[in-house]
Amino acid sequence: MFLPVIAPAIAGTPCEDESLKRALEIVNDACHDFSGCDFESLKELEKIERKALLAALRDPRVYPLHIFYPANVSDLTKSYEWNSTADLLDSYRYVRGIENATVFVIGQASMTGGFDRNVRLARERMQGVLLYLREVLGIQCRAIKGGYVSSRVFQLSEADASSLRLTRDDYRTGMVLNQAVHVFVFPCKDRS
Repeated sequence: MFLPVIAPAIAGTPCEDESLKRALEIVNDACHDFSGCDFESLKELEKIERKALLAALRDPRVYPLHIFYPANVSDLTKSYEWNSTADLLDSYRYVRGIENATVFVIGQASMTGGFDRNVRLARERMQGVLLYLREVLGIQCRAIKGGYVSSRVFQLSEADASSLRLTRDDYRTGMVLNQAVHVFVFPCKDRS
């Protein structure tokens, strides 16, 4: 789990940052819209641009949260540091303009184990977070986009962790770094 750190101030709001908006548009186009809360239609993000996703995950203005899981676990309440994670997810209710925001949820699994099992874990982890956002926090599905990435498409390295301001205390091992769900919020009505 990522605990927010005091980051250097970034000029402007995310709504005014053209490079961030371009990165988020790429992520937005790759993700699935959960209109009607149809979780059966979750899809693998096969063509997400790594640089765009990393840009979104590293920008503190989009409130990134990284939730890490033990091996073979997809239950959100069994994620590492669950009590703190629950509080951080709950804090999304207080994001200014959340009613106009798009919440992105990206599930992930490590390369350890079989490909099909890892895809299932990434999907289940993401679905657990989506259900929590919808059922516990009451965030409407029309404002949630996401998908899951397989180990063939997106794996974080220790260098990536550093750029995301994650420490080994947050993710424990390189394998756990990729047993995760990443959540971030673009708090602007217009993403284009």
